[in-house]
Amino acid sequence: MKKNALRIAIMICISIVTGYLLLSAVYLIPSEAQRNNLKASASFLAEEKTYRREAYSRRRLDNFTDALMLLESGYQIYDNAFINAVRTPYYNAVSGEIKPHKTLTALLLEDNGEAQVIDYARYWHGYQIILRPLLLIMDYEQIRQLNTWILFTLIMLVAWAIAKRTHCCLIPFCLALLLMSPTAIVESLQYSTVTYVTLLTSLAVLGAPKDSVICKRIAIVFLCSGIAVAYFDLLTFPTVALTMPLVLLWGTVDNREHITRLMLKCTFCWAIGYAGMWMGKWGIALICDGRAFGDSLFNSIKSRSGTEWNGAESTRFQVLMLNFEELFLNPKLTISIVCFSAISAIALFLKRDQATIQHAKARLALLIPTLIPMLWILVVSNHSWNHTWFTYRTLAPSIFSLLSLLSPFDSKPTIPEALQ
Repeated sequence: MKKNALRIAIMICISIVTGYLLLSAVYLIPSEAQRNNLKASASFLAEEKTYRREAYSRRRLDNFTDALMLLESGYQIYDNAFINAVRTPYYNAVSGEIKPHKTLTALLLEDNGEAQVIDYARYWHGYQIILRPLLLIMDYEQIRQLNTWILFTLIMLVAWAIAKRTHCCLIPFCLALLLMSPTAIVESLQYSTVTYVTLLTSLAVLGAPKDSVICKRIAIVFLCSGIAVAYFDLLTFPTVALTMPLVLLWGTVDNREHITRLMLKCTFCWAIGYAGMWMGKWGIALICDGRAFGDSLFNSIKSRSGTEWNGAESTRFQVLMLNFEELFLNPKLTISIVCFSAISAIALFLKRDQATIQHAKARLALLIPTLIPMLWILVVSNHSWNHTWFTYRTLAPSIFSLLSLLSPFDSKPTIPEALQ
């Protein structure tokens, strides 16, 4: 036990140091080399609405945050790369409010040199290790196109791996993915970071050799997933990277006698990785900026976990219901899910052979990835209320889990005899 705890602590510490050094390294890229692509990006975003609705799903894109990501990745505000990596500064050229898209226009298209510097130190902003080099050769529109091709390729690979590995999760996975509106995700860099981690973790789970599926190695995959989400994500729908792969883990084993314990272990490892990586960044920022950052961090945590927004008050349960309403905004998709659930429940009832009865207890393990998203929404109520238009995706794995629980199909892979 102590050896495992030490190994996890070492992995998190190595991740913190490596992440910090990588961020510092990309801040050495000269801003002038990105200038033409930043101008083209500013022109492209100026033609789109800040929260434009994607054509197919009619879901809102987050061009506000995408513009912020470009501002952070396109400038070297402080002379020291290590300080830039800690504070993640960006310019704001709009008096009285933060408007990244308008700032891009003012600085790059209107040559307005008057802008204040704002530090955004509480997140890692790890996406910069990819975005900064890409801005040397691509503008935002080209990066978005590349992002679309890569994400849809990963989605197809995951679907193919599910079809080969576990029969019970394929249709539930497709329905849950449609609830998340992938056509909107691929057009927004803000939504894409956690989606990459989710898909890659899913591929790691589905691609794991049968003799390692319920061994220690799979828990390390979830530890790395938690670390990666904390590093790359800006608090969008982070638990999706935990709960989606958890359901797939459940589906990959045939004998599920120990699956509840394994899923709890993987959840714990993910949470430790996620929290540990966050605290690593906060620790570095506290060393750099001391009490000023500490006060800002405390106020931010207090605000995000509260139940007040713009002077209005709500309950945590009401916020959860608002997110469920947003999740089922598409009536045709909602009807499809209800129909599939009904057909699956009837088929499962009619099947009810000895094996199905024996696996009933193991199916209850799916309550873990069902409940985690709801608990997350309840904890970060303010954030989930303020950003319902994208935080609703947090709940999609709950539907994935419940549909898999009702699935009359079963998976074929076996587990090591020593663990049966």
